[in-house]
Amino acid sequence: MNIAIIGHNRTMAFVSASIKQHYKEIETIEIEFIDADLKESTLEYLKVQLPIFDGIVFTGPKPYEIINSALSITIPQTFIRYDRSILLQTMLEATIKEDYDIRSFSCDSYNKDMILDLYDCIGMNRSEIDIYIAPKNIKGNNLVLEYTTFHKEKYNKGLASFCMTGISMVYEKLQAEKIPCLLMHPTSEAIHNGIRQLIAQINAIKSTESQIVVLSMEIDLPNKYNLIHDNDYQLMLEKTRVSEQVYKFAKRIQAAVIEVGSHNYMMFSTRQILESVTEYLISIPILSDVSSNTAHTLSVGIGYGKTAREAKYNAALGLNSALTKGGNQAFSVKEGKISAPIYPDTNLEQEGASISDPLFKVIAEATGISINSVYKLHCIKEKTNEIGVTSRELAEEFGNSRRSMNRIIEKLIIAGYAQIEGKRMMSDTGRPTRVIKLKW
Repeated sequence: MNIAIIGHNRTMAFVSASIKQHYKEIETIEIEFIDADLKESTLEYLKVQLPIFDGIVFTGPKPYEIINSALSITIPQTFIRYDRSILLQTMLEATIKEDYDIRSFSCDSYNKDMILDLYDCIGMNRSEIDIYIAPKNIKGNNLVLEYTTFHKEKYNKGLASFCMTGISMVYEKLQAEKIPCLLMHPTSEAIHNGIRQLIAQINAIKSTESQIVVLSMEIDLPNKYNLIHDNDYQLMLEKTRVSEQVYKFAKRIQAAVIEVGSHNYMMFSTRQILESVTEYLISIPILSDVSSNTAHTLSVGIGYGKTAREAKYNAALGLNSALTKGGNQAFSVKEGKISAPIYPDTNLEQEGASISDPLFKVIAEATGISINSVYKLHCIKEKTNEIGVTSRELAEEFGNSRRSMNRIIEKLIIAGYAQIEGKRMMSDTGRPTRVIKLKW
């Protein structure tokens, strides 16, 4: 695994050393993030390097908040949480190493209740304790200055005997002014908890990507007026031509093929490979390949599942939908939900802009997205661009997953063909979601 570590050099050293010692399968790349004033260089570097990372670990919650407020990151990420082990370690350092009075101090990384609970555990009376906690609503470029000012004020007024901070820049500024201060370093336990959480996220995605996908295909039978219908030789010849296209497509998606009867096929592949070849099921090449190179068309059902049995059942549901709707199309079935019909590429062209428009080719080359995908996004843009659209709404219109759509959106944003217009609440509860505007 390739993991990026983002944070101040002082804290990154602890995280990186612990990972190298305990996780031999992880390669780490350190990305310096000193403070919010210098975040632009970090963001630019991160945008370019994101594709090579399996995940990101931030050295604390503040770098995580600042970077994520400025950049949409779709790969797994976590930050080292300030848990009880870090608090205990810092308190021991204060009493044993520095001989500070731990009954009065200022702190910017813990809430008061957690600290008081710790004192309760060691039998100290709360009435003897004077703890000053920094406000939680300080963000962005004011963070270092305001936290430094907070600690200085408490110390200079004689309210706090020393300061505890989880922010390296605050620590360095207080040290420069000779104010007693301790920087809270992540413990091995805190680092392990964060890394284990990140690995679990990465493995969950890999498990999803390797999910079995079954494609159930049936040659659409000729109607009674087709001259081939009564010619067994011609039927077998056409079946051979269809099979040639089927096996070519199977090779592209690295699928195992089983021929069922005289006009049915089943393919077994993985989600990751299939969606990579088909641009997340936007275009199924086998449909146009068969219709262009044979006298027949094909109906296709694509089934996802946690087991081969579930995927096969869902593929049968999708095939039945394709046959019922008249054939020459595909339907995918995932978690009991049947997708919108997927037609051969030749049927994508509609009134208005043509799929052969040179602009779409330019956008496709700049973003790495297929021309078919760009054209489909253009059709959605014509309906939604006045008010903007969320990634979820785009995914629903597009017919793919929200995760897949987020990947497409990031490519468009990086190339300058989309921008974030704001945020919208999709329900009374939950977090607001981004509003995207396509720009071409």
